[in-house]
Amino acid sequence: MLDVRHGSWIVAAALLVACSSPPRIDGPDYELASSSSSGSPAGPSGGGSSDTDPPPSDQGNPDTSSGYDASSPPPSHDAGADADAAPAAKPATVTVTIDGKNINVDGTTLWSEVSKKGMYNLFVKVSGNGVASGSDFDISATAIGAGCDNTANYITYRPSGDTQYMPASPNEPACGLTITSIPTAIGGRFIGSFKGTLHAINVTTPRSKTIDVSFDVPRTQ
Repeated sequence: MLDVRHGSWIVAAALLVACSSPPRIDGPDYELASSSSSGSPAGPSGGGSSDTDPPPSDQGNPDTSSGYDASSPPPSHDAGADADAAPAAKPATVTVTIDGKNINVDGTTLWSEVSKKGMYNLFVKVSGNGVASGSDFDISATAIGAGCDNTANYITYRPSGDTQYMPASPNEPACGLTITSIPTAIGGRFIGSFKGTLHAINVTTPRSKTIDVSFDVPRTQ
């Protein structure tokens, strides 16, 4: 029979041996990474890094807060581009008097070779001083020069709700119409003037109006 006292001593001795011996772990041995001279832990590649190294740059990642992509440089402005741009076309200039009264010019429309090839028509809308809104002048031309010819250079005044006014005849060399520029291409200008008398047509009692018109209108199409 085991002496209880001896049995207790044996158990105590066994426990002492077990606590003093480290347990064995089967498997590969791992070497702990060494520290850098500055005391910072080694990086993934084993190289050291100091506390003064800058943080990783986010250059190349889009800045979603502003919508600006930092990987792309900001657009540059070429100051010379504006200087090389073609200057804006001079606006249309039209003046009208009827029987010595200044008339409002409400707008202009230039037709280029619409009626027929080589013909240009300028429509000038006028109003005010006894002239009903919607009235206009139709000035047509096919060549530079003076005179009225209803197949070449001609002028017609068309008051709204009234009869039209034209030169005394369809072919009047000294009617007062002069064309100084024909807009044969976009950017060209329709320039000229009329100073003379226009007569009402298809009326029993003759009527006439003294007209003074000057025009300088660019062709845009």
